[in-house]
Amino acid sequence: MKIVIIGAGSSYTPELIEGLIKRNDELNINELVLVDIKTGESKLDIIFDLTKRMVLKVNLDWKITKTFDRIEAIKGANFVMTQIRVGGLDARIIDEKIPLSHGELGQETNGAGGLFKFLRTAPTMLEISNEIAEYAPDAWMLNFTNPAGMISELLIRYSNHKKIIGLCNVPINLRIQVAKMWDVTLEETDIDFAGLNHFVAGLKIMIKGEDKTQATIKKLVKKDVDITMNNIIPLYADPLFLTEMKVLLCPYHRYYFMYDDMLKKQLEDFNETGTTRATTVKAIEKTLFEKYQDPNLDIKPPELQERGGAYYSDVACELLLQIHIDKKTVSTVNILNGDTIKSLPADSVIEVSAYIGKEGPVAKDVGDLPEQLKGYTQHLKSFERLVINGFMEKNLDKIFLALTINPLTKSVRNARIVFDELYDAHKPFLTYFDE
Repeated sequence: MKIVIIGAGSSYTPELIEGLIKRNDELNINELVLVDIKTGESKLDIIFDLTKRMVLKVNLDWKITKTFDRIEAIKGANFVMTQIRVGGLDARIIDEKIPLSHGELGQETNGAGGLFKFLRTAPTMLEISNEIAEYAPDAWMLNFTNPAGMISELLIRYSNHKKIIGLCNVPINLRIQVAKMWDVTLEETDIDFAGLNHFVAGLKIMIKGEDKTQATIKKLVKKDVDITMNNIIPLYADPLFLTEMKVLLCPYHRYYFMYDDMLKKQLEDFNETGTTRATTVKAIEKTLFEKYQDPNLDIKPPELQERGGAYYSDVACELLLQIHIDKKTVSTVNILNGDTIKSLPADSVIEVSAYIGKEGPVAKDVGDLPEQLKGYTQHLKSFERLVINGFMEKNLDKIFLALTINPLTKSVRNARIVFDELYDAHKPFLTYFDE
């Protein structure tokens, strides 16, 4: 089996390598290609050397190469994993700082920041998907690149490749934390998820085969445990709100349902230090790469768990295995809706629990979302589709309109200011609109 990782210079890659090593007996990997761009050469070199040490430690006979040539890497691949960040963490800092400087939430995948992350990323991702269609048409593309739902929808609707699955670590984080809450194993914990990427909810929670959905929510109401992620401020919601929602909300729901509290905390931190979460991540990444250079290091360092994307690589490797051995077990993925969620367009991408086998994902039956989630989810999907359509048309006016209807945008005037400043700041990465 040949596996290609595009964006391999990422600090997350050692977790991905660990996941592949753990499953190698069933995967039978013989070739691994690490791909990045020339400006990321130093990080790619560090990851390449660490990967070789990790593989050598367990005596696996893998052919491991590194390259800047995507097409040569893709040829003959069975799986292509994409985890790119166009503009790097410096671009993320801009995505967070500019909205905050105008009193708007700054977040890398939601609101104005997420919009511009999509605009910077979409042209490259379309190129990669079309290259896979031409040079490895039978390969599955597993995409972790954010915003994962929007990128996956763009590719599935408009690229030449259709064997695409988007991934996110939010559902696995929720499942892990619910398992800890009930003091059971991950295997004894099943959650049916449905919604959109970073706006997904656990509709049903089964613990050892018993429905514990409302009992789990009661534990959250009593503050027995908090469910969040490393990159999201832990805030408790109104108990009646949590009880009446009747579903397990993901941490990103706080940006929408607790907007004032989230904005207040972000502004306090920003005004005090002039920094955002991206600045913290940049410092963590610097420390990680210093550790990765240790010639004696041959495992994934525990500090990697401090990143907000912890566990996503394990999800990716499990998905790869599910497809390869036709496992038909459940993972939560970003895939074409069809008639899974009836209140959303059939050609849109949703995040949903699905059975995964060699033919790809088959979504669990949802029917429709609960009324309390339906309207907000449709609202967000309208934003996503306006952005995607505007991008394909190279229509910046339509994309601006999309920002004005995003739930995290509180005024058209602010939207205009934030949009223009972000566009100017990211202009070197937005040449697509000048073509």
